[in-house]
Amino acid sequence: MSAPRPYVLAGGIVEESGGSGAVCAFVAVHAGLSGSRLFTVSGSVASPIIAELPPETTVNLARFKKDIEEALRPTVDAITARGGVAKIAQPKAEWLSKLVLEHLARLGG
Repeated sequence: MSAPRPYVLAGGIVEESGGSGAVCAFVAVHAGLSGSRLFTVSGSVASPIIAELPPETTVNLARFKKDIEEALRPTVDAITARGGVAKIAQPKAEWLSKLVLEHLARLGG
Protein backbone atom coordinates (compact mmCIF):
# COMPACT_ATOMS: atom_id res chain seq x y z
CA MET A 1 0.00 0.00 0.00
CA SER A 2 1.37 3.40 -0.93
CA ALA A 3 1.59 6.25 1.55
CA PRO A 4 -1.28 8.73 1.42
CA ARG A 5 -0.49 11.78 -0.70
CA PRO A 6 -2.41 14.99 0.03
CA TYR A 7 -3.18 17.54 -2.68
CA VAL A 8 -4.51 20.97 -1.81
CA LEU A 9 -7.30 21.68 -4.26
CA ALA A 10 -8.25 25.14 -2.99
CA GLY A 11 -7.61 27.13 0.15
CA GLY A 12 -7.65 30.49 1.81
CA ILE A 13 -6.32 31.95 5.04
CA VAL A 14 -6.79 35.25 6.85
CA GLU A 15 -4.14 35.93 9.48
CA GLU A 16 -3.83 38.59 12.13
CA SER A 17 -0.78 39.52 14.13
CA GLY A 18 -0.49 37.30 17.17
CA GLY A 19 -1.24 34.11 15.24
CA SER A 20 -5.01 34.41 15.18
CA GLY A 21 -7.12 34.17 12.08
CA ALA A 22 -9.14 31.70 10.06
CA VAL A 23 -8.53 29.06 7.42
CA CYS A 24 -10.71 27.21 4.93
CA ALA A 25 -9.34 24.63 2.49
CA PHE A 26 -10.19 21.52 0.53
CA VAL A 27 -7.58 18.76 0.49
CA ALA A 28 -7.74 15.49 -1.45
CA VAL A 29 -5.76 12.53 -0.19
CA HIS A 30 -4.82 9.84 -2.67
CA ALA A 31 -3.88 6.48 -1.17
CA GLY A 32 -3.17 4.32 -4.21
CA LEU A 33 -5.56 1.46 -4.86
CA SER A 34 -7.69 2.35 -1.85
CA GLY A 35 -8.81 5.49 -3.69
CA SER A 36 -9.08 9.13 -2.78
CA ARG A 37 -10.71 10.97 0.08
CA LEU A 38 -11.67 14.62 0.35
CA PHE A 39 -11.24 16.72 3.49
CA THR A 40 -11.98 20.24 4.64
CA VAL A 41 -9.69 22.19 6.93
CA SER A 42 -11.59 25.05 8.53
CA GLY A 43 -11.92 27.34 11.50
CA SER A 44 -9.30 28.95 13.67
CA VAL A 45 -5.72 28.99 12.45
CA ALA A 46 -4.65 28.01 15.97
CA SER A 47 -6.85 24.90 16.08
CA PRO A 48 -8.37 24.08 12.70
CA ILE A 49 -11.02 21.40 12.32
CA ILE A 50 -10.43 18.63 9.80
CA ALA A 51 -13.51 16.85 8.46
CA GLU A 52 -13.94 14.26 5.75
CA LEU A 53 -16.50 15.01 3.07
CA PRO A 54 -18.84 12.27 1.85
CA PRO A 55 -17.44 10.05 -0.93
CA GLU A 56 -20.11 11.28 -3.36
CA THR A 57 -18.86 14.89 -3.08
CA THR A 58 -18.20 16.34 -6.52
CA VAL A 59 -14.88 18.11 -6.92
CA ASN A 60 -15.91 21.55 -8.13
CA LEU A 61 -13.08 24.06 -7.79
CA ALA A 62 -15.27 27.07 -8.58
CA ARG A 63 -17.66 26.02 -5.81
CA PHE A 64 -14.79 25.39 -3.39
CA LYS A 65 -13.41 28.89 -4.05
CA LYS A 66 -16.86 30.40 -3.47
CA ASP A 67 -17.23 28.44 -0.21
CA ILE A 68 -13.79 29.63 0.93
CA GLU A 69 -14.70 33.26 0.21
CA GLU A 70 -17.98 32.92 2.13
CA ALA A 71 -16.30 31.21 5.08
CA LEU A 72 -13.48 33.73 5.41
CA ARG A 73 -15.32 36.96 4.57
CA PRO A 74 -16.60 37.46 8.18
CA THR A 75 -13.02 37.29 9.49
CA VAL A 76 -11.83 39.82 6.92
CA ASP A 77 -14.75 42.10 7.80
CA ALA A 78 -14.11 41.81 11.55
CA ILE A 79 -10.44 42.70 11.20
CA THR A 80 -11.27 45.60 8.89
CA ALA A 81 -13.94 46.86 11.32
CA ARG A 82 -11.26 47.05 14.04
CA GLY A 83 -9.11 49.20 11.75
CA GLY A 84 -6.86 46.40 10.58
CA VAL A 85 -5.92 45.37 7.09
CA ALA A 86 -6.95 41.89 6.02
CA LYS A 87 -7.21 39.84 2.88
CA ILE A 88 -7.65 36.23 1.93
CA ALA A 89 -4.28 34.72 1.09
CA GLN A 90 -3.11 31.29 -0.03
CA PRO A 91 -2.24 29.00 2.91
CA LYS A 92 0.90 26.89 2.76
CA ALA A 93 0.17 23.54 1.15
CA GLU A 94 2.73 21.85 3.41
CA TRP A 95 0.88 23.02 6.54
CA LEU A 96 -2.52 21.90 5.26
CA SER A 97 -1.11 18.54 4.13
CA LYS A 98 0.50 17.98 7.53
CA LEU A 99 -2.77 18.75 9.33
CA VAL A 100 -4.72 16.26 7.22
CA LEU A 101 -2.08 13.53 7.51
CA GLU A 102 -1.95 14.00 11.30
CA HIS A 103 -5.75 13.74 11.38
CA LEU A 104 -5.61 10.48 9.40
CA ALA A 105 -2.92 9.10 11.71
CA ARG A 106 -5.10 9.84 14.78
CA LEU A 107 -7.97 7.98 13.12
CA GLY A 108 -5.75 5.07 12.18
CA GLY A 109 -5.79 5.54 8.47
